[in-house]
Amino acid sequence: MPSNSTASAPQQGRDKLHLQLARLFRSKVSTGAWPVGSAIPTVQELQALHGVSRTTVRMALGALVAEGLLLTRKRGGTRVIAAPYKPPSFLLPTSWKELVAFGAHIGQITLHTGRDCLPPIPEGFPDVGRMAPAYVHLLRVYDHDAARFCLSQLYLEQELFPEIEAQLQRSSLAVALSSDPSRIAVARQHLSVAPADELAAEHLGVALGTPLMQALHQRAPHVQLETLPMPLDGIADALDRGMLDIAIGFLPGGTRTRQTVLLSDHYGVLLRSGHPALAHLPEDAPLALATLRQLDFAAVRSHSETLRILQALRLDERIRLSAAHFMAVPSIVGKTDLAVIMPAEIAAGFVERGGYAVRDADLPDHRFDVSLHWSWRFEQEPAKRWLRELVCELFQQPRHREAAAH
Repeated sequence: MPSNSTASAPQQGRDKLHLQLARLFRSKVSTGAWPVGSAIPTVQELQALHGVSRTTVRMALGALVAEGLLLTRKRGGTRVIAAPYKPPSFLLPTSWKELVAFGAHIGQITLHTGRDCLPPIPEGFPDVGRMAPAYVHLLRVYDHDAARFCLSQLYLEQELFPEIEAQLQRSSLAVALSSDPSRIAVARQHLSVAPADELAAEHLGVALGTPLMQALHQRAPHVQLETLPMPLDGIADALDRGMLDIAIGFLPGGTRTRQTVLLSDHYGVLLRSGHPALAHLPEDAPLALATLRQLDFAAVRSHSETLRILQALRLDERIRLSAAHFMAVPSIVGKTDLAVIMPAEIAAGFVERGGYAVRDADLPDHRFDVSLHWSWRFEQEPAKRWLRELVCELFQQPRHREAAAH
């Protein structure tokens, strides 16, 4: 969990100038004004163009470097290496024709098939007419451009199922039924929108409820929490000014903040379990530098430390894919020979699901601490102190809790 997260009470007034400039630069990347792979103007050119200080330009560019959108090299300028992540979006079909057309452009996987079932009728659902004696229950997950976006439970009349079973293996229910729409008298659909439960989390990669938000809801339901992305070099100043109440993350280098370590971890390399690089290695043997240089990598834009490691090993030229966050990477790694450097604790969670292997490797500065940071100026303020104690209670590893107590 070493990606940086900051929290504060809602900020009043307009954003700092470097945050406004960062939004402008991010827009240039997302719209293609600064295409992926291209060099952007120099700091001096941007300073003159926008009439701001060199420090402001560097802070704005630093925000995009931290997000994995830009890469800066000594004597090599700054280049665009990825575009901002845009989550997939869809317009829900509102007619049978639209539903069939929509189904023709998405993929689907059947996770479970059950027979002799009766569908649960949601409360307030319109009259369903006469029920059939038995139904086939289908649990399906739908994807678009390799991203899973919907988990669906379907109930299909059992005598009808054999007629369209083969079509259901490769298409949506609407597409399968469209071959003979005259058989459908009435179709109704019930949509429910709710926080992700364990079933959705497992198959869609959606995280379960955040422990911090659950605790806040139980203990202080009227507290409003806001999270803010911020360049690393701006966090200490924001804490001192009261713009932030706490910051949680791995902050490389020294800081002037008060801090306590929440957890310790190290970076490892995640690969698919049948990867050729593992063929002749003993189980749990670390990957040597020579092996790393033969791999192609997926990089995570939101985590600058993994990019730093690849650059330090001169492996940034081996990056073949740039992803928005760690949750987007394993499904790709599992079907390719790409490798990804990621925190070992996160990687271990994917290994437990099967199909993956995580190996230690000869990585520079691969150990890190995730710490809670705050400012000495507000150390005794009751509300901020209570929030820090709550974060430590929820996330601090026992050995670090004992060390802090002494």
